Amino acid sequence: RTVTAPTGSITLNGSSQYANKTSPTGMTFTDDWVVSAWVRLTQYGADSAIASRYNGTSGWAFFINSSGQVAMNG
Repeated sequence: RTVTAPTGSITLNGSSQYANKTSPTGMTFTDDWVVSAWVRLTQYGADSAIASRYNGTSGWAFFINSSGQVAMNG
């Protein structure tokens, strides 16, 4: 890291709110990396994204699938 790590958190309503980082500075991966999240589910639908970096044709997504399983595609 070249900057101090954030020390906050975010609470979202689970249906219409989300966080978005439009400029991916610091999110370029050239080696091993880890994605993790604390998620409180009250329900889930089809492929509910937790975190992703996807441009419409390539990237990765960390999500809960329609069976309630944690999954990652890349």
